[in-house]
Amino acid sequence: MTDLEREKEILGQICHASPRYRSTKVQSWLKDGYIPFFDFVHEFKKTGPLAVLKADYTNIAQDLEEELGPDHILVLDQKIVLCDILEEEGNFEAAEEGLSEILFERRRESTVRQHIPALLNRLAKALRAQNKLDFAEISTRNLLKRLEEVYGAEHMHTLKTLAILAEILVEKGDYNMAEKVLARVTSGFERSLGDQHINTLATRAQLNHVYLHLSKYEKLEQECKYVSEGIKKTVEIQHREHIIAAADQSVALESQFRLREARETGEQALAMSERSFGFEHDTTLTILGNLAIVAMKQRDYTNAESLLRRAIAGHDKIFGESNRNSLVHLGHLAMVYQTQKKYQAAEKLHRRVVNGRMKVLPKGHLHTLLSLGNLTDCLHECGKYEDAIQMGLQTLEGFEPILGKTHTSTLSMYGKLASIYDAQEDYELARKMYHRAYEGRKLLLGADHAETIRDGAELVAATKRLDLVEKAKALEIWPTDNCKGNDDQDHNARMKLLRTIALAMQGKREYSKAGDLYRTLLFVNVKVRGSDHPDTMISVSDLGTLLTNTHKYTDAERLHVVALSGREKTLGASHVDTLYSMSSLADVLRLQGQHGLAEVWYRRAARGREQALGVENGFTLTSLSNLAVVLTQQHELTEAHEIASHVLETRHRLLGPDHALTTASVNNLALILRKQGSYSTAEELNRQNLDACERTLGDNHPSTLIAASNLVATLICRRNYEEAEKLNGRVLRSREELLGGEDPDTLKSAAIEARLLYLQRDFVHSQTRYSSVVEATERALGQGHPIYVSRKRELQLIRERTADPWMTSNA
Repeated sequence: MTDLEREKEILGQICHASPRYRSTKVQSWLKDGYIPFFDFVHEFKKTGPLAVLKADYTNIAQDLEEELGPDHILVLDQKIVLCDILEEEGNFEAAEEGLSEILFERRRESTVRQHIPALLNRLAKALRAQNKLDFAEISTRNLLKRLEEVYGAEHMHTLKTLAILAEILVEKGDYNMAEKVLARVTSGFERSLGDQHINTLATRAQLNHVYLHLSKYEKLEQECKYVSEGIKKTVEIQHREHIIAAADQSVALESQFRLREARETGEQALAMSERSFGFEHDTTLTILGNLAIVAMKQRDYTNAESLLRRAIAGHDKIFGESNRNSLVHLGHLAMVYQTQKKYQAAEKLHRRVVNGRMKVLPKGHLHTLLSLGNLTDCLHECGKYEDAIQMGLQTLEGFEPILGKTHTSTLSMYGKLASIYDAQEDYELARKMYHRAYEGRKLLLGADHAETIRDGAELVAATKRLDLVEKAKALEIWPTDNCKGNDDQDHNARMKLLRTIALAMQGKREYSKAGDLYRTLLFVNVKVRGSDHPDTMISVSDLGTLLTNTHKYTDAERLHVVALSGREKTLGASHVDTLYSMSSLADVLRLQGQHGLAEVWYRRAARGREQALGVENGFTLTSLSNLAVVLTQQHELTEAHEIASHVLETRHRLLGPDHALTTASVNNLALILRKQGSYSTAEELNRQNLDACERTLGDNHPSTLIAASNLVATLICRRNYEEAEKLNGRVLRSREELLGGEDPDTLKSAAIEARLLYLQRDFVHSQTRYSSVVEATERALGQGHPIYVSRKRELQLIRERTADPWMTSNA
């Protein structure tokens, strides 16, 4: 009797002796003479408790060993099945002992060799289930060395064992080594089997998970596309490997948020699995769970819940309630609820998963710890910070010895705990946790990786918050148990005094000190009064104005938008503070060259101030003056001239000819006249204005320098280059001394100096000077700023002129 005939006879005896093992599918296998042994065992698992199945197989193994001897292939088959049952029971230590005996003590026997990959896969699973990752890796590498000696580096046994090693490396978080191992496996399969063979495609799908962890998105996208095309070509082949490869590909696509493709591939894998294995097969149910995750990310929560409940019911039927597979699905169902902010239901399920895994898995198992991490997230989101910290620390205590302090899961938990401490305003502990996360990411992924940069930014922010708390305490404005918040008059008075000091510092151009004080006041106002309180909006606006003055326009715009939105919400659109925020936002937009948007906000501010304060109010006139400026920059000169003339006449009448606001209005009108071609009248106004500023403010006052710079522009238009060069030189020297060499106003005077050299046909020196101006403008304002773009274009024109031999010969 052949081994196959003997195996068929044994299985037939089991079916006849134990009616519970009879099924249509088993009878079909026996009739056809096809014995898918482990699928047969899986079919048995559906019929009754694992304990009964284990007892039956123990008896069968003993009988066969007496009849055929301990080395017969059928005896070894039964022992492998027994180890499989032990793993399903969660008895991983016993499974490990049995598999090790077969694999390491008897691996040289010919009957064992053909089972080596399957045996190793089961042993690695048992070791990983007990968190023996290092031992799993060592055992696999030792066996791998022996396989290479016996079979060669590209034998199927060797390559499949390498794939198992890669799985262990992934679980340990050693993604770089896993990538190298899987690349070797892929190359081996390609040479041996071809690039479209299912083993090759399955390994590529496995490699995609590693690319995701390494953030190699370009490779990930290429490989996903390649695997998808390969699976489509072999879709009619219903082998288990094809189904698993398609399922793995769906997971890889889902992790990239390519959800439509993930759903299509997953549904394809599901259809193949249902045809091949049936609706209640383990593989089919696992694919259902994967599809549920895709549905959840697509916000199709009803479908996600339905798929998960179907998967849970199926696995409960096969393995009993609260089995390991069902617990996975329950965890995902908890996430579905959590995503919908159904925190009570989510927390209940998360706790059920944690308790279930504590029962069926060894103490401190990685999957149990991951469940604790998910529970930590849920508790954090629903504001149960104390419970969240307790669970998070418990998770961390498990992660560090098993995975190490630089594993991605450990680093993520550092970040989660830091975020919870932040929410509790324990900024010192938050900073420590962010620091651990940042240093770990830097070691694992490198300083330039996006996740490292993100953790670094969080660390900087936490450090700043801690610094602000210390400063607030030093200034005696940090709220204590005795502070009554909004009703504490002494606290409020001190806050107002400190704001006055910050404004004075800003007026003296002590921007760094003023910025520190503004940030501290803002931080305390958010803590004491809340983010929408009018006092908080004052702090936001003050800091935005300071950033505008220091040319940090992007940050300033963001803060002014926050202030405007908050004031519209709490004070209304017509309140004077809201109108002030409109004007401030328009200022920073104008300085960034966004003249159209600036005009919209200036008009709204002017209209609102006319209604709230009157047509001759100083704030109303300021809004009109700014509107005239932005209209001039858009060459809408008729309306600009009309508005500027009205503002000048009103200020001259109300404030007198020598007031700073009056002289500023003269400047604005002169600019419009110059753009209209009225150079003589513009020059006359510019000279009157400069004389008034020098007389009342002094030669080096910023307003005096602006008046002088405006006169220079008019003199250039009148081709009076000699006087323009002399006056601009004076302005440039004063600005360098007062503001520094890279202040935008200083660079404006430097650009005029280069332009004057060009106009006087000194092209070589003009190019040299203008090149340095463009480089400094890039450093000061950035490449996207309109002034930088304009100056770079002008430099190119100067270079073209300098390169023209006819122009230089006639210079």
